[in-house]
Amino acid sequence: MPGDEQEPSDDHAHDGDAAEFAEACVQQHVHAAGDEGREAIRQWQRSLGLTGDAVTGTFDPNTVALAAAAPIRITAVNAKLGQSQVSPASYTGVTLHAQATLTATQAAMFKAGDKAQVVLPDNTTVETTLASVDQGGQKTGDNGQATQPSARIDFPDQSQVAAFGPTAVQVIIPNADASTGEALIVPVTALIASAGSAYAVEAVRGGKLVRVPVSIGLVSDAQVQITKSDGLKAGDKVVVS
Repeated sequence: MPGDEQEPSDDHAHDGDAAEFAEACVQQHVHAAGDEGREAIRQWQRSLGLTGDAVTGTFDPNTVALAAAAPIRITAVNAKLGQSQVSPASYTGVTLHAQATLTATQAAMFKAGDKAQVVLPDNTTVETTLASVDQGGQKTGDNGQATQPSARIDFPDQSQVAAFGPTAVQVIIPNADASTGEALIVPVTALIASAGSAYAVEAVRGGKLVRVPVSIGLVSDAQVQITKSDGLKAGDKVVVS
């Protein structure tokens, strides 16, 4: 259950209004607290690894990076003590959500608001709905790779998931638009990946192998639903790997 990863900008530390406001607040507190306040700042500076003349007992807002919102969870430290002009860390929010990878067919079938279930590590189930469905296809670099279709589930009641933190969960999305009749299924190992996100199966017809293009739906227990095919029907023999 990830959060949305961000990096605090070095520019925020130099924003005039924010820096002046932060400095004014701290200095106001220091003047009010006197030596006790300065000693508290010195202890904080020592806890960061500062030594010698660097332990000043005063706060300089240009020495910190400001995040857009709090609280946050640090996921990686990118800078070393004393470095400048570098983003100090990557972080996420602490609000947990679930992300499920979909096939292109599933992404076309599902929509925000569809019912979903999330099975947590202790096997309890949260009844919820899809917050959004991403069709994927956004380029992720110059090598031709693209994002995969996915569905996102939010948890308005964070107490349901807070104890588990970022972890793997099982997401179940019933297809409310599916026919109540029987579905045509084949073993997952019968699928042959074709160009793009297309699939096919090899069926035995007249003693020969014929490659049949198919569109797939739900996948469960090593079986895959065939939502569209060129004449594939129940009882056909297919080749499995």
